[in-house]
Amino acid sequence: MPCHAAHRHGLRFVAKRVSSSTIPPIHHRVQSERINKTRPVRISFREAFYGGLIVALVVGLFLVWLWRPERQLQRHSENLLRAVEKRDWARFASFIAGDYQDQWGNDHALVLARTREVFRYVRTARLTAANPTLWVVNQSGYWKAKIVINGDNGEVMTAIKERVNPLGSPFQLEWRRVSGKPWEWKLIRVSNPELQIPSEFQ
Repeated sequence: MPCHAAHRHGLRFVAKRVSSSTIPPIHHRVQSERINKTRPVRISFREAFYGGLIVALVVGLFLVWLWRPERQLQRHSENLLRAVEKRDWARFASFIAGDYQDQWGNDHALVLARTREVFRYVRTARLTAANPTLWVVNQSGYWKAKIVINGDNGEVMTAIKERVNPLGSPFQLEWRRVSGKPWEWKLIRVSNPELQIPSEFQ
């Protein structure tokens, strides 16, 4: 065999051995890369346990803060005022206790009917509570604040603003917790010693 032919034969033999022994086929490399990419990250039981415990602790602390009686009184009082503003009488009624009584002689049925009738003639209304204070005694909660009413320039709204906004004494809302659920509070009384309601609004 000529020298140059033997030389070429030897090179082919070496190349074949190198390619077959050290360089994996392309499809094997691609498949291996896919397996590495799709292989799930293993989380130990211990990591999962402590992760779940931290989430539960955070949620628990949030609910404790949310369900504090003072927080519930604040939210209920604000939502009551927003229901009046929006004339959402179904939501307004959901806050009123069945045994509601106030200083103006309204019971549950009368306060719903009279509030709806007054605001029936009002196009827009905004009730703002200034510097509210609240406290809890056993199953009763008290929210007190000066309430300022603003809205359209109609005759009824003008009369409401003239009678309510100059009051020096704040309104007091008395709530009662009606069950073991921390969010179950109902309004049982509203009072303001300076507010006198004229007969045309009764």
